Amino acid sequence: MRTIARGTKKMLAVKAEFTEIKVYDASSGEMIPADADRAWQELFTRDKARLVESSDATKYFIRIHSNRWYELTRPAEAPTA
Repeated sequence: MRTIARGTKKMLAVKAEFTEIKVYDASSGEMIPADADRAWQELFTRDKARLVESSDATKYFIRIHSNRWYELTRPAEAPTA
């Protein structure tokens, strides 16, 4: 996993392409749908928050701390008829 620097072209590309966002809910232990604006705001306002690429580059994570993170994936494409 590698960290993507804030404000780079790569980060902007991730923000534009990986628009399906879920957040870890510590109370239920589940990933639930999240507000994209809030996820990106937390990345920019929290000093220790990081944007991290998965090892296979199919998803990204906004890691706030050990018990709070967002998972970013590409939106599922609608099936064609």
